[in-house]
Amino acid sequence: MPGGRDETSPRTPLLQKLQVDVSISTDSSSCSIFEVPNPLRQISKEAYEPQVISIGPYHHGKGQLKAMEVHKMSYLKMLLKQTEISLERYVKALENMEEEARQFYSEPLDRIGGEEIVEMMLLDGCFIIELIRKSAMEELKDENDHFLTDFILRRLMRELLIENQLPFIILSELFEMTLMPNDEAKDFMGIAIKFFSRVMPGSLRRPEHKDMKHLLGLLHDSCCQAPSSDRQEVRISCSPEKVIRSLCSKAKLKAMAILCLSSPSKSAEEDNDPSQQWMIRKQK
Repeated sequence: MPGGRDETSPRTPLLQKLQVDVSISTDSSSCSIFEVPNPLRQISKEAYEPQVISIGPYHHGKGQLKAMEVHKMSYLKMLLKQTEISLERYVKALENMEEEARQFYSEPLDRIGGEEIVEMMLLDGCFIIELIRKSAMEELKDENDHFLTDFILRRLMRELLIENQLPFIILSELFEMTLMPNDEAKDFMGIAIKFFSRVMPGSLRRPEHKDMKHLLGLLHDSCCQAPSSDRQEVRISCSPEKVIRSLCSKAKLKAMAILCLSSPSKSAEEDNDPSQQWMIRKQK
């Protein structure tokens, strides 16, 4: 064929690569845990990257966060002792959920193998649920546990509200597995909301739906009141300044200043100017 390529000729490396690429599913509808976009990260890197602990894959293995791995293991040992459930049962449960968990992340996790991601979910997940459970139940509090001091606890709460996320289904599964018959707190969603209420102004309301994707999504839905089920814009009922001061360090304040245009002085119905509203656009 004049001017064209012989279709019977051997495939070029480029063609082979493209055929492999297009064969990979690009459906991102199941993704709900995203990395912060680079334009925001460049404003202030420290505003969005954890300084104390890594939870989930995005910051997993970073050198400055490895010191916390010892404490995660300590929490896991305590849970194993309390529940008398074998380590094998936890590992098996997470192995069965590995592929589903990977689908929650927008970024490929090829660099993390199956065994490593299961270990990560076990250590990170058990640390979170034990921290939340200890914070909620007086009988579990240990005066020697420095993570329960107000200053450190608030810092950890902030770091659980950025890219440090595990799928909610992982946390719920581990919570159910570690429940004891005499535990007063048997509702993970409820005690998680109570946990974060310590750093949030105003009151948090339990969402009506149960399809939570992660802790950040739970806090979002607990803070916000959607006018109708089909609207994607929801509004915080308290001033943006209070929310930001409660959650953010000075670095975060600098980075988020571009989002805070003005405090809402009118209801959404009274003022339809989006530049005068503090809105959070809820991701589908």
